[in-house]
Amino acid sequence: MNSDNKNTFKYLALITQVGINSITPIVLGLFVGSKIDKWLKTRGVFSITFLVLGAMTSIYNIYKLVDFNKRSK
Repeated sequence: MNSDNKNTFKYLALITQVGINSITPIVLGLFVGSKIDKWLKTRGVFSITFLVLGAMTSIYNIYKLVDFNKRSK
């Protein structure tokens, strides 16, 4: 396998990791927030809070991933 194919697969794996690291915390935060809202009978307070926390976690995860890949070159 030549180096062009290796770089292609490396970048494809990085794009996949960015996608997973951005979607998972947001969906998980929204899920947990909605369960807490149903349990406490509130009107979306925890859903919005956990959605924002999930988005912040997503941004932090992507920053760490990109920073690690930048340093490993």
